[in-house]
Parts: sequence; structure tokens; C-alpha cells
Amino acid sequence: MLYKRIRIFSIIIMGFSFVMTSCIAGSRGHIGLDDLKYPASMSAYLYGPDREILTKDKVQKVIKKFYYEKNSWNILYTIISLSNNSDVVKEINREIMESGGDGIVSVEVSSQDGITNSIPLLNLLPIWPTYSKITVEGDIVKFIK
Repeated sequence: MLYKRIRIFSIIIMGFSFVMTSCIAGSRGHIGLDDLKYPASMSAYLYGPDREILTKDKVQKVIKKFYYEKNSWNILYTIISLSNNSDVVKEINREIMESGGDGIVSVEVSSQDGITNSIPLLNLLPIWPTYSKITVEGDIVKFIK
């Protein structure tokens, strides 16, 4: 009877340890819009040159939807980033320029864990690569004259 209890307790502890090792892994990324050549907003409007609000329905119109997705890779428990995230800004600048837009509104940035973050026991290794799938969406707008 005691042997059966010890066995059940050991299985529970091993299962708990197996699940907990998956919690070590993570990923991080940094997206900065410092080098953006056009105005950007996470809200549905931009400001004009006189600090007036330029709303979608009155002085700006959506000319294109923007969507960009990339993976941001890390190692050493996310201390060392293996990805360059400046390509996001380059892509936004390129899309706005090619579409003849004046800015981007309703910008949404989301992140989702990658599959390598969920592999138990391998996550204990500092050289195990982890990643996040980063998605950037928004509406490219043109000012109505």
C-alpha cells in the first residue's frame, strides 16, 4: 500500500516538474517606430500640423490595410536576441510610400509564443532557441484635401 502511494506521488511530482520546465522558456522582442518617416497612431486618427484631430471619416480615408508578420528569435533565456526588428519600420515606410499614403492609424502589435517555447526539458538548456511571432497591423491613410 505504501509502495503504491509513493509511486502515485512520484508520478504527480514528475508530471508537475515536466509541466513547470515549460514555464522557463519565453521570448521577447522590441519594436520601435523611431525611424518611421510618416505619422503613426494606435488610435483611429492622426494630428494635423495645427494639432487638430484628423479623423478617418472627415479628413482622412483608408487606402490600404497593412499587415506584417515576423518571428523574433532569442537564446540564453531571452537575454540574447537573434533578430533585428528594424525591418518592421522599413516595411511600414515602404508600404506607405508605395501606396501614396500620408500615415498609418489603428496600429496593433501582437505577440504569440512559438512552438519551441513549449518543449519540456529542452527549455532548461540556455542555448535552446525560443521565438515569438510578432504581428503588426494598421490602416494606411491618405489626407483628403
